[in-house]
Amino acid sequence: MAGRLLFNLLDVAEEQDMRENAVIMRELRDNINPFNLTNEQFIRVFRFSKEAVIYLCDSLQCILQRRGRRGISAETQVLAAIRFSSIGSYQRGIDNDYLLSLSQPAVSRAIKAVAVGITELLANEWIKFPQTEEKRAALKESINARFPGSVHDSFIWRHSAIRDEMIRLYNSGDRSTWLLGDAGYNLEPWLMTPITDAPEGSAEARYTQCHTSTRNCVERMFGVLKNVWRCLLSHCVLHFELVMASNIITACAVLHNIRLRYNLMDRE
Repeated sequence: MAGRLLFNLLDVAEEQDMRENAVIMRELRDNINPFNLTNEQFIRVFRFSKEAVIYLCDSLQCILQRRGRRGISAETQVLAAIRFSSIGSYQRGIDNDYLLSLSQPAVSRAIKAVAVGITELLANEWIKFPQTEEKRAALKESINARFPGSVHDSFIWRHSAIRDEMIRLYNSGDRSTWLLGDAGYNLEPWLMTPITDAPEGSAEARYTQCHTSTRNCVERMFGVLKNVWRCLLSHCVLHFELVMASNIITACAVLHNIRLRYNLMDRE
């Protein structure tokens, strides 16, 4: 009996502490404005400029509307999501951030809402496979995050909309557009792969050397993407269900292209 009473008292005390902590964090959130940081400080913390964040907030306002007087603003939700994506930390690290002052459940909801909003409202605008020769000359990356890491790249490629587009281009008479793939892919008229074990000094070896050095640009781009959005690093496992993890990956690709548009890559 005494033990049960003690546990009940502890539960009441813990619940009271949680309520008091929520009040404190709400007061911090209402009184601390990250936009008061200097531009350089803001970019260093969030990897985004204030202008780029405002663009995101305006674009996602219909999804991130504040719910009730105590609801979290669109700005705070966006900042929490991009802060999580940039530091690659567990959500506990964000809820201790004095600039945001959100509980862990609130951080989780913000990450999901922002990722879904970006995927549904912005992905088609910011991630496009170039449909014309002019656009292909200024190629932007395309991304498919629908498959888990255990699925082989060649399987993803066979079921890719980009492969369908390459087939369409080839069948329409385009013989000047190719993609580069590593040795894990099958050679196709529109997909160039390296020639393994080519004799040194041969034309095949020179082709493979050029192929490898050109494809290295893609690998470096992946490195840049993961260095900025560290939630994508292999040791920072996304603890979300598959669909949500896919949304977060797609959102990071959109954020990468927005950074390019706002000339933030040169600020690193």
